[in-house]
Amino acid sequence: MSKFKNWLASGCCILSSVFIAPSFASDEALPLLPSDQVPKYIADFKAQHSQLSLTYQGARYHLQLVTIVDDGLVVSFDKGLALLGFDFNEQQPTSQLSIFEGKFNLNELSEDSLEAATQVWESDDISIRERDDQIFYQGMIENEQGVTTQVKASINESLISGGSSRISVSGNKATLTGELGSLTYIQIKELLTKYPQVDTLVIAAVNGSLNDEINVHTGYLVRKAGLNTEIPESGYAYSGGVDLLLSGVKRSVANNAEVGVHSWCCVQDKTAAELPKSHPAHQSLVDYSQTMLGKNKGKAFYFYTLEAAPFDDVHLMTSEEMATYGVTTQ
Repeated sequence: MSKFKNWLASGCCILSSVFIAPSFASDEALPLLPSDQVPKYIADFKAQHSQLSLTYQGARYHLQLVTIVDDGLVVSFDKGLALLGFDFNEQQPTSQLSIFEGKFNLNELSEDSLEAATQVWESDDISIRERDDQIFYQGMIENEQGVTTQVKASINESLISGGSSRISVSGNKATLTGELGSLTYIQIKELLTKYPQVDTLVIAAVNGSLNDEINVHTGYLVRKAGLNTEIPESGYAYSGGVDLLLSGVKRSVANNAEVGVHSWCCVQDKTAAELPKSHPAHQSLVDYSQTMLGKNKGKAFYFYTLEAAPFDDVHLMTSEEMATYGVTTQ
């Protein structure tokens, strides 16, 4: 348990996607999923996501991503949290698996919160098997009393691309936290159907997007619905979270909130900032920014973000910068 606690305390749970956009090896524009393909894309995602599972003590549970730490994936299930070992340098699973039973506040997960676990199971000798696009973990885990039980877990790419976003509704506001992905698109669609009184999306704590391909469509969905967006006191939006902020018809940011932007990487080993402004790789994101901010401010804002910080860093916008580029409207 101590190793997992150290990961949380060290800050390693900041997702790499916050600073690193996908890498592309051609001169083509950044891929943007055509609108008419979104329904099939989401249907395929749901089918894949339904295969995510954790089985132990005779019960099968569905998994959802919470965050990514230095050496693994933290996921939630009905009885608590699990850590699935993964080596991100080698891009392969490892033989570690831990389960933390109990109730946890996923928006405030920390070292101390794990002390509330009612039961901890661990093993560093889990066997790994891969078939098609599925990864299987299987073995025996042991609790602190020395009792052992068999565990199985099954994951695929949808665990990451789905993101870890969560939405809660109070009155006319819906509050969003977590990393953005396909689940965010689904959650926003459901929000618009189930809660027609909601007119404001509150972006409370969003590090970025784990799936840029669908993230722009989530933004278009918010704009089409006529929602406003805001970042509250002590809130933050970085990277893809800023794209979602732009989707609001009216946009506000509290004085002590953070809006973080940066460049992306790479096309033929060049970062976006190193590419000429006429390069086709910029076009889909220029189009998005212009849709949200207008033709002139949108294009200016996009190229400003490329110069504001490199892809592996982040620049926190000042209120003056946000006003200049139209990021805020009030």
